[in-house]
Amino acid sequence: MGALISYFHNVYENFFYIRCRIGICGISNVGKTSILYLLTKEEEKIYGLMPNIHPIYAEFYYNSLAMKLHDYGGRYNSHMMMLDCVQDFDALIFVVDISDRAMFDESRRELAKILEHPLTDRLPIVVMANKKDLASACPLNEVIEAVGIEKFTKSHNIHVISTTIRKKETIFEALQWLEKIIH
Repeated sequence: MGALISYFHNVYENFFYIRCRIGICGISNVGKTSILYLLTKEEEKIYGLMPNIHPIYAEFYYNSLAMKLHDYGGRYNSHMMMLDCVQDFDALIFVVDISDRAMFDESRRELAKILEHPLTDRLPIVVMANKKDLASACPLNEVIEAVGIEKFTKSHNIHVISTTIRKKETIFEALQWLEKIIH
């Protein structure tokens, strides 16, 4: 009986949703795991999260998308593991902490490493300029320049958006763009 229910659930999902795999990446402490939890868990559980040591996977439904989100963490070996799996992704989300100017150089290097990978030029990429609600947040144009995003806008389909986990709508704006591109 369980197999039959599972079968019909999969048929329903395949009929009404577009399945996609999305990698979430960025350096440590930019809010990747918080964004993942905001989308997939209860909001009250997202504050005070510890950095993840191992990749985290979660499924999330948004409009016509059935997304499997992959958070590989912010450590170097996690990024290398993510790049090994990039051929399986339908999109990437790169998260930058716009309240910490001191980390822009590291974010720029990490983003360049990811975007220079030969398989990422086919992927839609959302750059979430996260933590816009903090007083120390930079303007979006300053972030775009400091992180070197404009260098890749001709070779990649990149969308940059200011986000905060305190307003779920800002995260949904990024997902709306992804839905248009993946659809």
